[in-house]
Amino acid sequence: PAIMDTYGWLLLQDGQVDAALKILQKAAALAGSNPEIRYHLAVALHENGNDRAAQSELEAILSQGISFNGDKDAMELLKKIKK
Repeated sequence: PAIMDTYGWLLLQDGQVDAALKILQKAAALAGSNPEIRYHLAVALHENGNDRAAQSELEAILSQGISFNGDKDAMELLKKIKK
């Protein structure tokens, strides 16, 4: 899952949203509750126009209260989506 996450995140950064979303969905399914991978999935969902699913992912990972790489960005994205 970690390698898939990295690859999917790189694809997303390159603007390949559809390909990134598919890979990040698989990575998240394999990684369970890994908050960083689920955050990356939420960003991909948002970039793909699915804010409802992105919000659900963000709320789930942030409610865990676990610090992770990107937690502040996750909070900012959730605020942006809720506006």
